[in-house]
Amino acid sequence: MLTGEAALEVIGKIGGLDSVELDTHLLEQGIDSVKVVEILIEFEMMFNIDVLDDQLNLDELTTPGRIQAYINGILAK
Repeated sequence: MLTGEAALEVIGKIGGLDSVELDTHLLEQGIDSVKVVEILIEFEMMFNIDVLDDQLNLDELTTPGRIQAYINGILAK
């Protein structure tokens, strides 16, 4: 399971953010879809899962909380 704390740590590191919350709108912080894919790939490597599939809709992954929920949904399968 991906905890909120772990999600924020990875997203902050890859996005170059000093402070990020689960409800932070990523695009407003300068994190575009390319960075979101980089974040997803990091979680893919962390958990040995496939995150880039046909279920992926980057338009829905607008906050760390939504990314966390997406990853946890994959882990629950």
